[in-house]
Amino acid sequence: MPKLRPINLTLLKDGNKEESIRLFKDLLILTPRGMSQRLKTTDYVKRDDYPGKDAYLIGTFDKSGKRYYDREYKAEEYGYTSEAIYYALKNMGVEGTWIGEYACYNIVKHVTGVMYGAKVTRGGKRLYRRCSHAWKEAIASGVLGDMTWEVQVETPKVGHSYRGHSTESTIRFAAKNKGEAEVMLGAMFTHAIDECNRSFKAWKVAEPADVMSANLREVESLKEKRNSVQKKIDVLREHLANIETLEDAITMYSLTALGEDN
Repeated sequence: MPKLRPINLTLLKDGNKEESIRLFKDLLILTPRGMSQRLKTTDYVKRDDYPGKDAYLIGTFDKSGKRYYDREYKAEEYGYTSEAIYYALKNMGVEGTWIGEYACYNIVKHVTGVMYGAKVTRGGKRLYRRCSHAWKEAIASGVLGDMTWEVQVETPKVGHSYRGHSTESTIRFAAKNKGEAEVMLGAMFTHAIDECNRSFKAWKVAEPADVMSANLREVESLKEKRNSVQKKIDVLREHLANIETLEDAITMYSLTALGEDN
């Protein structure tokens, strides 16, 4: 049997869908051949799992000292890297901070040509099991380089602590990991935002131009909100002036007309 060509990480990074399909076809096998495409069934330990069966490379999970039900199903247990699986998933249209089974079912349908049935269900669950940790690990580890990190923030509340006035916004950073993004947020925005509701998320490699454009769009959105608030303030100022005018008129009448009668 001829040797199979190794999975090419460069092609995956370049968005090659065919290479991504090769990777997923391999991951659907109980004992994948891995990035090198040279791993054998005898290189694996097979275990009953739910649903069905699973396997891991000898010298990976079995060396962790963990109980089997604490297993995280890491990429290296199948001969892959989290980086390779991340790019393969991304090339198949997966987005977000985490992946769901539905996305994996769609990949199985695309890879196998089967649209429904037990094969899709089993395959989707197997891919989900084997890809979830890799997706999160690739994003968190910094191995992908700078990522676009988004954080939801809001201005300090004015007035009532629960129902006071505040404005929400999204700030984006180009950073290798969450820690770097948190440092940038603390250095540049602490004076302008509330202490609460800072939830970071990231899932795609950062393009500086895209990050800048997204932040500038957010600036335009804030300008619109500011203009809306300013219009309300102008209306309230006019309303206040009307109240003051009526107040002065009643006072003048009371002190003059009614005062003369006394």
